[in-house]
Amino acid sequence: MKLIKITWFATVTLPAILLLAIPLSAQYAEDFSNAANNDTSCTSASSKGNGRTSPLPDIKANGQDGQIYLSFGQPLTVDLSLDPGDEAGNDADWWLVLQSPSGWYYYHVRDNEWKSGFRVTYQGPLVHIGPYTLLNGAILPIGTYTFYFGVDMDMNGSLDMDQIYYDLVTVTVI
Repeated sequence: MKLIKITWFATVTLPAILLLAIPLSAQYAEDFSNAANNDTSCTSASSKGNGRTSPLPDIKANGQDGQIYLSFGQPLTVDLSLDPGDEAGNDADWWLVLQSPSGWYYYHVRDNEWKSGFRVTYQGPLVHIGPYTLLNGAILPIGTYTFYFGVDMDMNGSLDMDQIYYDLVTVTVI
């Protein structure tokens, strides 16, 4: 299985312990997929009803949201950003995962690469990042790839769908 190496450009200082690598059940991955199928605008800058602004993760492929189509051989650039809103400094689970034709991958911060499986990417305080380029000029095989970027406010290494703010972009290579 070939790993896709990417670079996460960031100017934030990360602690020595970057993530808690707890294997998660397939149910979490299914929850992400089901949410995406039911709602194409999975995140928004919103007020929680108390005047506070929620975190706003954003992920784009070739500068676009939603779904894009590429011809095989056409390069792909994926960028992400996060506006932590009024949650800046609060601890959270950070998720950067990819659903591909060959399964789920998560971004492993310490090794700076995608790894097979579905795990939390980073655990720590929310900070403003981006936009930062994750993939630049990547050529993907034919298939459909959904990139998810999100934060869930219960820092426990598990995907908490009732606590998550996320965005996704789907790339179909034909």
